[in-house]
Amino acid sequence: MADLSNIYPIPYNTVSSQYFYQNQLDVDPNGENNPLTKNEQLIEDFKKTLKEKPGNLLTAGADIFKDIYNAIDKQEVDYLSLTTSILGLVSIFVPEIGFVAPLLGLFYRAMGTGNTTSDPNMNDIFEALKPKIEEMIDSKLTQEQEDFLNKTVEGLQDNLSNYRNAVRTFTIAKQSKNTDKIKAAKTFLQRTIDIIDQIFTNQLAHLLSSVHVKLSLPYYAMMGTLYLALLKDTITNGVEWGYEDVVLNTKKYELREKIKTNTERALAVFKSQLQTKLTPLETSDYNKQVDYITGATVNCLDIIRLWPTFDPLDYPIEIDLELTRVLRNGIYGDQNITPPQQPFPTDTWKADSTVDINDLQTGGIGVPIYGNKNLSGITIHQYSDSSNWFSGPDGITQQYTDGSIISYGKTDQQASLTPIAIDNPLFGINFRYPWPKAFIDLIFFKNQDNYYYGNFRYLANHKIHAVYPAFLPGDPIPTHAVGASFIPLELFPQNILGMPDVNGNINAKGFPFEKSSKNSSVRLEWINGSNPVYMKIYDSNLIMNITNITTTNYKIRFRIATNTDNETLTISIPNLLSPTTIPLPNTSTMTNEFNDPDTAHAVGPKGEVNSQYVLVDGPAITIPSGSIELNIEVNSDDPIYLDRIEFIPIPNQIKFKRINIKGDQVYEIWKDNDYYSSYLSGTVISIINPAYDNPTVTFEYFDGETSLGTTSKTFNQPEFYGIPKWNGKKFNRVTVTTSNFTYSATSTLVFDSLTINDITSKPSQFTAPEDLEKITNQANQLFTSSSQTELANTVTDYRIDQVVLKVNALSDDKFGVEKKALRKLVNQAKQLSKARNVLVGGNFEKGHKWVLGRKATMVANHDLFKGDHLLLPPPTLYPSYAYQKIDESKLQSNTRYTVSGFIAQSEHVEVVVSRYGKEVHDMLDVPYEEALPISSDESPNCCKPAACQCQSCDGSKRDSHFFSYSIDVGSVQSDVNLGIELGLRITKPNGFAKISNLEIKEDRPLTEKEIKKVQRKEQKWKKAFDQEQTEVTARLQPTLDQINALYQNEDWNGSLHPHVTYQDLSAVVVPTLPKQRHWFMEDRKGEHSGLTQQFQQALDRAFQQIEEQNLIHNGSFTNGLTDWTVTGDAQLTIFDEDPVLELAHWDASVSQTIEIMDFEEETEYKLRVRGKGKGTVTVQHGEEELETMTFNTTSFTTQEQTFYFEGKTVDVHVQSENNTFLVDSVELIEVVEE
Repeated sequence: MADLSNIYPIPYNTVSSQYFYQNQLDVDPNGENNPLTKNEQLIEDFKKTLKEKPGNLLTAGADIFKDIYNAIDKQEVDYLSLTTSILGLVSIFVPEIGFVAPLLGLFYRAMGTGNTTSDPNMNDIFEALKPKIEEMIDSKLTQEQEDFLNKTVEGLQDNLSNYRNAVRTFTIAKQSKNTDKIKAAKTFLQRTIDIIDQIFTNQLAHLLSSVHVKLSLPYYAMMGTLYLALLKDTITNGVEWGYEDVVLNTKKYELREKIKTNTERALAVFKSQLQTKLTPLETSDYNKQVDYITGATVNCLDIIRLWPTFDPLDYPIEIDLELTRVLRNGIYGDQNITPPQQPFPTDTWKADSTVDINDLQTGGIGVPIYGNKNLSGITIHQYSDSSNWFSGPDGITQQYTDGSIISYGKTDQQASLTPIAIDNPLFGINFRYPWPKAFIDLIFFKNQDNYYYGNFRYLANHKIHAVYPAFLPGDPIPTHAVGASFIPLELFPQNILGMPDVNGNINAKGFPFEKSSKNSSVRLEWINGSNPVYMKIYDSNLIMNITNITTTNYKIRFRIATNTDNETLTISIPNLLSPTTIPLPNTSTMTNEFNDPDTAHAVGPKGEVNSQYVLVDGPAITIPSGSIELNIEVNSDDPIYLDRIEFIPIPNQIKFKRINIKGDQVYEIWKDNDYYSSYLSGTVISIINPAYDNPTVTFEYFDGETSLGTTSKTFNQPEFYGIPKWNGKKFNRVTVTTSNFTYSATSTLVFDSLTINDITSKPSQFTAPEDLEKITNQANQLFTSSSQTELANTVTDYRIDQVVLKVNALSDDKFGVEKKALRKLVNQAKQLSKARNVLVGGNFEKGHKWVLGRKATMVANHDLFKGDHLLLPPPTLYPSYAYQKIDESKLQSNTRYTVSGFIAQSEHVEVVVSRYGKEVHDMLDVPYEEALPISSDESPNCCKPAACQCQSCDGSKRDSHFFSYSIDVGSVQSDVNLGIELGLRITKPNGFAKISNLEIKEDRPLTEKEIKKVQRKEQKWKKAFDQEQTEVTARLQPTLDQINALYQNEDWNGSLHPHVTYQDLSAVVVPTLPKQRHWFMEDRKGEHSGLTQQFQQALDRAFQQIEEQNLIHNGSFTNGLTDWTVTGDAQLTIFDEDPVLELAHWDASVSQTIEIMDFEEETEYKLRVRGKGKGTVTVQHGEEELETMTFNTTSFTTQEQTFYFEGKTVDVHVQSENNTFLVDSVELIEVVEE
C-alpha cells in the first residue's frame, strides 16, 4: 500500500545533498534529451580528438564517430546541423594530416564507423540532404533529379577514401624516417590531391550549369566546402607534403579566388531561383517562397558564409563567428488568408522585419532582422465561438530581453506573460486549423517531444524570435493563421569576448555589427550569416557593448564593404583607446594579389551591397577583463557597410622567419632583458646526403649569460624534426649551433616556424637573507604554535596561498634546502585548511562537491590565484552559478561559522548563505585590478589598480576582493538535514565572476544572547516548515487515493484493476507543488519534483499496462495515427489536453487489423470505446461475424460490449456517420477475473 510516509519519508529544507546529487539537471548535459547540449558535447569531443589525437580519425571506428552516429540514430542531434557546426572548426590547424581527412568520417558513415545502416539518409551527408532539398523546392525529387544528384557525387567517396589513405600512408612513412618511403608517400599524396582537385572542379561547375540547378545548392555547398578545405590543408601542410614555395603561392591565390567566385556563383543561383518563385497574395505561394529561403539558407548559405575563414592567411587560428540571420516559417492556418499585409507594429523596432511585406507585390520579401534582443515572454489571446472551440489567435503580446513589448490585435491586461527561460526557449507552436476546431499552445524546448499535432513547421536547433498573425483582408481580427520567425538556438544579445575553451585557450571572435546600437540600420545580405549595418558621415556613432572575460592582447579588425575612395572609420573605447582613424579602401575595385598573397587580406565575395567584403586592420590593444563600450563613427558621404568586427588574440609569443643554414655557426635566436619564456618551438628540416653530412644541431638556453642547459640532435638522414620542448627553468636567451654541416645545392638545413612561447615578465627571485627570514616568519605565523598542528584562527585559505607564492619565489640556487622545507610546511598548512573547511573543494580542486552551472569552468594561470579558480561566465544560454550544501552532520550546535572567499573580479555576482532563510544575501561588484609583484613582506600581491579607467575598472561601487560573513547554527536539525547552503550566481547576462578560496569554518560558540536570537529564528522556520508539510500533504492525498484505486492491493508496482481505462488515468491530475524548481538554481529540480515524479511514474506504469492489455495498437492515439489505416479527413485534435481522433465528415474512417496471439475460441473479449458525436465502431471476425457499436451523443460517453471471436484475425473499423465524430480511445481487451 502506498502512503505519504513512504513516498515522502523525510522532509528537506531545500534539497538534501544525497537527493540532489542523485537528481542533477532536468536534462543531463551529457544525456539524451537536449539536442543543443548534446550538439555542444559532440563538437567539443570532435575538437578535442582533432587537436590531441587526429590520427585516430583516419580509420573507421573512432569513438567520436561512434558517438556521433549513435546520437544521430537516436535523433538526439540533427545530422546536418551538427555537420555544419563542425565545419566551423575548419580554421583549426591540424599538423601533418589537415582538416579534411579527419572530417570524412562525418561525411560518410562507412568511413567513420566501418558500417552502414538501413536508412540511406543516415549513411552519408549527401543522402541526408535529399529530404531537405525536397522541402526547399516543395516537391518530391523525380527519378531524373535523383539520378542527377547521384551522378554528381558518384565515385567521390572512393576518391576521398583514397585521399585519406594517402594521408595515413604519409604519416606512417614519416614515422619510419625512411627517405625513400617519405618521398614516395609525398608523390602519392600530391597525385591523389590533383585527382580530387579535378573532380571537384568539374562537378562544382556541372552542378550550377545543369537544368537541375534549382536543387543543386545544398550539394554545391557541401562539395565546395570539402574542396576549399582541401586547398586550405594543402597550404598549411604544404611544406611537409613536399610542395615548392612557388606552388604554394599559387594555391594561396587560387584558394582566395575560389572562395570569392564560388560564393558569388552560389548567390547568383539562389537569387535567380528566388525571383522565379514570387507569386504575391497567395498564402501557399508565400509559404513556398519562405520554405525556399529557409532551406537554401540552412543547407547552403549558412555553410558558404564560413568559406572566408578557410583562408589560413587571414584566419590562422580558430575563430567563432556568430550567426544572427533570421528565418521564417510559412503562414499556417486558413489557406484562404492573404499573406500578412502589415503584420508588424509601428514601433521603432519591428519584431520580424524592417520592410513591409507589401513588398511581396513588387517582388520583394522583406528583411527579417535580429534586433539584438531575444524573446523573454509571450501571451497568445485566443478567439472562441459559442461552443468554446478555439478558432485561433486574435491577439499576441511578446516581451523581449531589453524590456520592449510588441503587441498585435486584442490584448488581455489581466493575462500574465508566459516567461521564456534562457535555457528553455520557445521552440514552436502547437497550432492546427481548420475552424472551428483549431487549437494553439506553446512548445518549449524541454517539452518539444510531447507534441505530435498541428502543421506548424519547426527548425532544428532554432528558437522562435517572433510570432505574428496573418490578417484577413479588411478584417484584422480574428484570424485563423499564424507565422513565426526563428533565430539560432545559441544566439543571445550580449557580446561576450575572451571566454576560455576547455583547455583555457582564447579563440578569435567575430561579432556582427547587427548586434550593435544600430541594429535597425541594416541591409539585406544573404552570404554573411548576418545583415551589415550601413553608416554615413552624419549618422550617430555606432556603439557595441562588449563583456571581456579574460584580459588579452587583441588585434581588432573590421570586415567591411565600400564603393568609394578616401573613406575613413574611427574607433574609440572610453578611457582605454583614444579615437583612432583607420583609412578604408574602395573594396569594389580591389583584387586578390597573385605575387605576394601573404601581405594583404583576401578580397571576398560581392554581396547584395554591390561591393566586395574585405578585412581592414584596426589597432592592437590590451583589453582588460570587464565591460567596455566600443564606439565607431565614419567619415563618408556614401554608405559604408559594416559586416562584423573581429578580435584576434595576439599570443604571448614571438615568431621568427625561416633560417637557412649556410654552414657551421652559432645563431642567437632570441634575447630579452625584461621577459622570460618557457620553451622554443619549431621544426628542423634536414635535406642531406648522409654520405657527406651528419650535422648536429644544439639549442642552448640561458638566464642572462648563465647557461641553463642544452638539447642536441644529430641527423643521419633527411627528415623533419620538431624541436623538443624545453622543460627546464624559464630562459631569456636561446641560441642554436650547427656543426658537421656543409651547405650545397643538394644539402640544406632549415629552421622553420621558430616561436618563443609563453612569454611572461621576469619572475621574482629572492636572494637576500632578509627575504628568507621574512618569508620563514610568515610561514611559521600560519600556525598557533611551533608544533605546527593547528592553524591560527585568523589565517584564511587565501593567506596560505599567498605565502606559498612567496616561498616559490625564493631562489633555488641560493636557498634550495630552506625552500624545500618551507614548501613542506606551507603544504601542511593547506591540508589543515582543507580539513577545517566544512565545504568540500573550496579551491574547486578535483573531487569537489560543488554543483555548477553548465558553462562554469575551472581556469588556470591567474596571477591572483595559486592554482585553478572558478569562472562563472555570463548566463547567456544557461544560468551561471556555484552551489554547495553542508550536511547537518558536519555542524555543531550553538556555533557561529565564518563564510569567506576571494573574488579576483566580478560583475553582478550574488552571494547567498542560507540556513533558516537567506541570512546572507549580497551583491558584489569587484573591479578588475592587476597583481602586484610578489614581495617578501606580509603584503599580498593584490592588488594594483588597473591602468585603464573603463566601466569595469572605475565603477561607482567597489567591493573588496575578500568577503567574509557569519552565520549562526542553533540546535542541530538532523531529522530534516537543514545544513548550511552557499550559493554564488550571476544575475545579469553580461556579468561574470572569478572565484576561489571559499571556506566555511567553525568560528566560536554562541553567547547566551546569540543563542536566544537564533532560537527565535528556529521557531519561525519550524512553524513555516510544518505549515508547508501540512499543505503538501493536503495536495498530495487526493491524488494518492486516486492512484491507489487504480492498482490491486494499492500496490503501485503491481497489476491494475481490470476495469481501469485510459479515461481513469486522464482523470488523475498530478498536483503542482511549490518546490518543483530549486530555490537557487532555476534549471535544477527542487525537492518536490521527486514526489511528483513518483506519482507520474505510477501513472506511466498504469498506462503501459493498459497499452499491453489493449489488442488495438495505439488505441489512445498517443502516437498520432500510427498503426491506423486512414480514409478521408481523419486527423488528431486536442480535447482536455488529450489527443482525440477527429473524423470530420461521413466519408472519413480509420481501421486496423490485428492478429490475436495464442487465440482460443473460449476466451471472452471486451470492446470499450469512448466517443462523441455520430458514428459507428464495427468489429469483424471470422468470415461473416460482425459486431457493431453505435454512437449518437453530444458529449463524450463510454460504451462496452463483450463477445467471443470466431477466428484470430480481427478487423476494427471506426466510421463517422455525420459531420464530426470524435473518438478518445478504442480498447479491445481479454476479459479476466479480478
